[in-house]
Amino acid sequence: MSPLLHRILAVALMLGALILASLGVVRPVWQSFERLGAEAKLLAEQIDRFEAGLSNRETPNRIRIAERALLEPADPVLAGARLQETLRGAVEAAGGELRSVTPGRAEAISSTLETVPVSAQLTITTLGLQSLLHALESARPYVVVDRLQVRRPPGGQVDSPPRLTVSLRLHGLIPAEES
Repeated sequence: MSPLLHRILAVALMLGALILASLGVVRPVWQSFERLGAEAKLLAEQIDRFEAGLSNRETPNRIRIAERALLEPADPVLAGARLQETLRGAVEAAGGELRSVTPGRAEAISSTLETVPVSAQLTITTLGLQSLLHALESARPYVVVDRLQVRRPPGGQVDSPPRLTVSLRLHGLIPAEES
């Protein structure tokens, strides 16, 4: 056999081995890749349908929760008065004594919401303060206490239980005024 024929046979054997390797290894890998791609596309479509159904179902719940979170009425002055009444009732229910209440100026916190602040000074026991804070922050409409300062009364009086002097500022939310 001539050297040229040996080279042609060697090249033919290498091409045959390459074709067999591609049929035995590359083709199954490629088919697996295509199958996984189709499954991924199907799963993505199912996730999209699920999220669309979920968002449609939750939208009324989100609106209801948001409505319950806001003070009524939407006027800042009247909402501040309502917040003062809420605070007064919670302090009395906790066994405290309200010394002063000062409404603050409403501020926009987003394009759709305003916050209505109220500052107060009161005297209350430790357990009463715990009860007051729980009542304020767990009730609806939502009220957030953002400043709290607690002091023992001056003079080292020995009360049982001791009454604390408390300064706090709380906020309620109202819809922003449309301009």
